[in-house]
Amino acid sequence: MVNKTTQKERITLLLGLDVNNENYDQNIDTLLKRYKKVKIELAFEGETEADLIFQWLNNKNTNLKSLTAKNRAKGEFEGDLNEVLQLQRKYYEKEIYPTIFETACNSFRSLSDVDINLKENEYQYSLPLSGSSKKISELDIVLNKVIENNIELNDYINRTLKLIFIHYYEDPIEILKIRQFEEVVNESIEFYNKVKAKKKATCFNQTKNPYIKLYQYMRKAYINNYYNLLLPDMSYFSGCSDIGVKFETKSVYGLRDVAFVLSVLTTGINTPSEQILDKNYEKLKKSFQKYKHIQTYKVKNQYEFPNVVIPIAHYIFLSKKSNQKNGINNLDCSNEIIENRIQPILQAYLKGESDRLKTVFLYIKFLSDEFQEIMESYDHRYQITMIDFWFETIVNIFYRTMGLKRESVYIRY
Repeated sequence: MVNKTTQKERITLLLGLDVNNENYDQNIDTLLKRYKKVKIELAFEGETEADLIFQWLNNKNTNLKSLTAKNRAKGEFEGDLNEVLQLQRKYYEKEIYPTIFETACNSFRSLSDVDINLKENEYQYSLPLSGSSKKISELDIVLNKVIENNIELNDYINRTLKLIFIHYYEDPIEILKIRQFEEVVNESIEFYNKVKAKKKATCFNQTKNPYIKLYQYMRKAYINNYYNLLLPDMSYFSGCSDIGVKFETKSVYGLRDVAFVLSVLTTGINTPSEQILDKNYEKLKKSFQKYKHIQTYKVKNQYEFPNVVIPIAHYIFLSKKSNQKNGINNLDCSNEIIENRIQPILQAYLKGESDRLKTVFLYIKFLSDEFQEIMESYDHRYQITMIDFWFETIVNIFYRTMGLKRESVYIRY
């Protein structure tokens, strides 16, 4: 009870609130929740750092949730990112630099040693700005790498998945190492982890600068909002069985045919009951009602699909609540993940290729986990190095799957 009162008083003083205002009690409760969220989300141990960020948010009449919301205008988000990037630099120069300068001058005799020490600390307690551009993508080296490589990166992932499941599209050529894909992925992860371990050994945290924590938090949300990797992990297929599905080959499939395949896929039963069929038929019908892309397959109010993979892949995509809005309003985004990623993986489920699926999800998990770890690091130099090597690893996996010899790819390691 004492701590709560103390925290109320702290926020009241910090924001200059009027305790006699009739809305004070209601407002302070909301502010306490926001303050607590700042401390938890940004992992602040002390009050001083949390106070600075909380006050900045309050002055802008916003909170962490609104600041990083998916429906934010991209330009506005970039403006706030730029502001925080500048604030972290100013905080370093005003609050951190004077102390480290004095310490360096007292600890080293030569000017060159002092300069080296100052440069080390500059990287440790601030994010260096790349030039004087007003564009956030040109100021932040890490963000610049993510944005510039985004199209090429996604293209390599798509091409790799197509190689793995190439027999669905065309006859695989002799040199492809599709059968060795598990070996290719495992060796790539092994080499990646060796480099990562060396870089981790020299890793440091930039936690003395509270604005860096806020910036990193915002940048991660910005990337997720506008440069998402669009990786369909196992959660997309959590209700699917990989026993393989046998169904009648037709030139055109109706929604009832699709419901049958979906029923077998999700139950693992080759002869699902009429009750299950009806239930899945209604689910598909409801899911596709407002979905313009699927409506293009309607002929005289009846669905006519060239195969069962297309509608089920779209259904799986839309079943993820986070994708429902994008699936309806952002056709390019949904087609990217559906056609190039969900459909090939779904084909493997329908064929019952459990071993291939296991390796594919290992590949996807590796890409997702490592990207997240890089983005969450508070070591700027580690981020710069590892984002490059992470991307290089994705390229290596593709060319090793194409048939390039191990020695050709990893000789320099």
